[in-house]
Amino acid sequence: SQEADGGYKTRTYACQDQLSKIQSFSSHKYYSEYMANLEEQIDTLIDEVESALDSDPIGQKALLDSLKTSRSTIQLIMEGMGDLPTMKVDGINQRNRYTISFKRKKTLDDSLSASISVVVTDKEGTEIDTAQKDFDADSLELKISFNAPATKYTKGEMYTITAYYHINDADYLIDSQEHECYYIRTTQSGGLGGNGGSSSNLGNTGGDDTNTPTTGGTIFPDSNDDPETPTTPKTTFNDLKDYTWAAEAIDTLYEAGIINGMEEGIFNPAGQVTREQFCKMVVALFDIPAKASTTAFGDVKSDAWYAPYITAAVQAGYVQGQSNEYFGIGESIMRQDMAVILYRALGDQNSKVVLNFSDKENIASYAEDAISELVGLGILNGYEDGSFQPRGTATRAEAAKMIYGIYQYLND
Repeated sequence: SQEADGGYKTRTYACQDQLSKIQSFSSHKYYSEYMANLEEQIDTLIDEVESALDSDPIGQKALLDSLKTSRSTIQLIMEGMGDLPTMKVDGINQRNRYTISFKRKKTLDDSLSASISVVVTDKEGTEIDTAQKDFDADSLELKISFNAPATKYTKGEMYTITAYYHINDADYLIDSQEHECYYIRTTQSGGLGGNGGSSSNLGNTGGDDTNTPTTGGTIFPDSNDDPETPTTPKTTFNDLKDYTWAAEAIDTLYEAGIINGMEEGIFNPAGQVTREQFCKMVVALFDIPAKASTTAFGDVKSDAWYAPYITAAVQAGYVQGQSNEYFGIGESIMRQDMAVILYRALGDQNSKVVLNFSDKENIASYAEDAISELVGLGILNGYEDGSFQPRGTATRAEAAKMIYGIYQYLND
């Protein structure tokens, strides 16, 4: 273009458009050549605009800043070309959780910040799921997981999983893979669990820990204690003698980093679980990033240990407060509320059954679908007397058993 201004504006926009298009390509053998050629074009254009600044100092300065930003982006991309993470998908199993794993060859400098974003689309190109997660500078691996409820994923349909790597202002297409959704349902087994009854049965048996959460262990302190430094070393809890029905759940979740004990060798299985403690368990179970700590709840202190977990659970749509202004810090969580939170996190699996508990009329209307779903999946059971006790509080052992049922269901 030979406009009066030398066509600088048109050429600048063309360079920006070309950069955007190249970044949408996969990193095949010509990728770096495209980038190098574009950088040469931008360098030439920068020289021309700098020489013409006197004709339109304000307009040309804006174009110059834009061009230099594009050049900086290209340089960042070229620096990172040799270290793009690889992507591996473990397959999309309907009604289960599936994981996308990423690996890179080296860690980053402290000055660099990186993240990975994933977009899942159906055959029509409609977005089904999306997530973005920070890739810590000192880490070589990252996992991002999605649930695949039947309401969103259809058996036999093809879905495209596309991942991007972001380093500062540079964006890279890692890979784009097409996968067919399949469905393998595992037989649910287990029972009430023996002494004292259990809020859950074992769920699925077997299964390796392929989706171990990376958010760290969960500790159960008083609301004013800071749980960020676990006090329990990796050892067997010695207070589970009367809780053999929950021992496997507790040990497995401890090994997976989802729960911890109160102190060395002590799990305190009979202790009550508060609303904020259960939030942390769920955030760890579903591997939800917990960094922000600001909420609208007046009783949630932004500097308290539980604030990031409550914020993460609320933002994910798993948890609500007692009201818009009050969360209920320090209050023991009701059994029906635990079921509702897990149901929201897991998603509707189309497995609801008719409830036959002797006290089913005491189940709140908002919790009926959740309890029905988890019972249908074999994750929940009632007590030996045929009751569910929806408004009763849960012990730490019962909460672990319920979490374990979801954990087994997701991993199998």
